[in-house]
Amino acid sequence: DNCDGSPQMIAMLRDVSDRLENRRELKEKIERLDRFASIVSHDLKNPLQVIEGHVTLARETGDTEHFDAIEDAADRMDEMLSELLQLTREGNLVGERTEIELGPLAREVWNDCGIEAAALEIESSTTIYADKDRLHELFANLFENASTHGGTAVTVRIGTFHSENREGFYVEDDGEGIPADEQETVFEWGHTTTRDGTGFGLAIVTEIAEAHGWKISVSDSEAGGTRFEIELS
Repeated sequence: DNCDGSPQMIAMLRDVSDRLENRRELKEKIERLDRFASIVSHDLKNPLQVIEGHVTLARETGDTEHFDAIEDAADRMDEMLSELLQLTREGNLVGERTEIELGPLAREVWNDCGIEAAALEIESSTTIYADKDRLHELFANLFENASTHGGTAVTVRIGTFHSENREGFYVEDDGEGIPADEQETVFEWGHTTTRDGTGFGLAIVTEIAEAHGWKISVSDSEAGGTRFEIELS
């Protein structure tokens, strides 16, 4: 009370802005780690399938060359796990960037994917500045998507585009394409049109592209399939 007996109120204000900011950063970190877990589980499937296939062939034929393929796939898995673990600790999806020739890397990834009945055409190439391993995963997921939706005999074309305001590269195919009403949602986590699909492939592509500062979009290709454009600038 005041000296005259009237009641007195004391207001106390607390600055919670720091607490809210910390909570937001923690939420973003958890979401980022969840996406890392999805990327790891998804992209390990390819070398695992290679190992399973060559184990079967090795048992049937006894040919020792299959053991070399198994060892290479296991080394690839070990490398991926080590690098992704390091990136997770650093909180970044993209590691060291180097100059990479687009065409040769795409061909290397295509051979790793083992889509034997399909065809890859490099219409044009360029040198880009990127994390090689993450770019490897980007191509692998786009090739897997083309094979899944376009069939094993699909033809995939890679090239570059240039204009006054846009520069980048594209990956397109002559498959069935993506319906117009689904093109806005194909990059969302969990979106899939196949019974056994994870819905992670194109979402991972988006994560990798955006981590590099690129933009990705989807449209119809001239052959009636799907065209993905990765805008670098």
